[in-house]
Amino acid sequence: MDLHLWSLLLMLPRLLIVWVPCMCCLAARRCFVWLRQRSSPSTTTQLLTSSRPVTSPQKSTGMLAVVIPCHNVAEKVRQIIIRACEFSSDPTLVKLFAIDSGSTDGTWAILQELKKDGVVEDVSQCSLGRCSALNIGAAVAAEHFRRMDSQLEFIMFLHSDTLIPRSYDVEIRDTLQDDDVSLGYFRFSWDGVEGNLPMLFNQWYVNRRCHWFQLPWGDQAYFMRFETFERAGGFPAIPLMEDTALLLSCERLGSVRSARSAVATRPIKFVAESTDWSCLNQMVRNHVLIVLWLFGVISAKDVYLRYYVGKPLPECITYADARNRVASLG
Repeated sequence: MDLHLWSLLLMLPRLLIVWVPCMCCLAARRCFVWLRQRSSPSTTTQLLTSSRPVTSPQKSTGMLAVVIPCHNVAEKVRQIIIRACEFSSDPTLVKLFAIDSGSTDGTWAILQELKKDGVVEDVSQCSLGRCSALNIGAAVAAEHFRRMDSQLEFIMFLHSDTLIPRSYDVEIRDTLQDDDVSLGYFRFSWDGVEGNLPMLFNQWYVNRRCHWFQLPWGDQAYFMRFETFERAGGFPAIPLMEDTALLLSCERLGSVRSARSAVATRPIKFVAESTDWSCLNQMVRNHVLIVLWLFGVISAKDVYLRYYVGKPLPECITYADARNRVASLG
């Protein structure tokens, strides 16, 4: 028998003991959310549409801002950003905003070049911390459209290691055409793992988890109407889990829905170190931490310290503070 299959058989009983209770907790949470939305469906839709001007039922052609937080991604950030520019169906309706959060490898210089070449609309810097980068990126986009006297209708948050599918902007508008949808995301795939059965299984499972529990991670390119993002208060000022925390806020404003296409994430370090079924250890570990955090057993700070042992906590600022900071820069 293949050595990889032996490793799976040896670890499977131990993993199931942990994984099954996690699934039960996530299923219970999903049922609670479903019952809450069923009990007041009109309320959530009213929250999303109360301040929205009445328009025709045709598909919206409003502006889309793509916020890309970057940290030490000099080797791949140019490809990610150029692809996001070229793969939009109408570049005149899509503007890219890149935020460098404390990079030390030349990422900032590349972002400045991309701005000079007109690939990105604006770039900015902040200290280490993805939460701050995301909120500042949204604030930079909002300030840009305010100065242009133009309305920002949609916003998407794209991680700097994630490849976006072709015509993603069309899918975003299609998904958000339903007023009940408060947050959308793309299906998940690994890039460059052909023939790697453990990673392909992980890819399949991630999409099943999202379908069953409506709990995608942030690397699946969250997108929403900009007014929904502001109603949710932006990303909470926490060192980790900020994407899932935003999803929880959006769940109170409407439903969460998947787009048809998938983004592709290239897990270079993960593939190099976990080419066998031991990748399931990380999958189950992620589930344990997310369940403990969702049910209030541990804080987002505790999750960060378990993921990044020995590293200092990053700066975390709210979206409101980010708006004030960006506006003060003039």
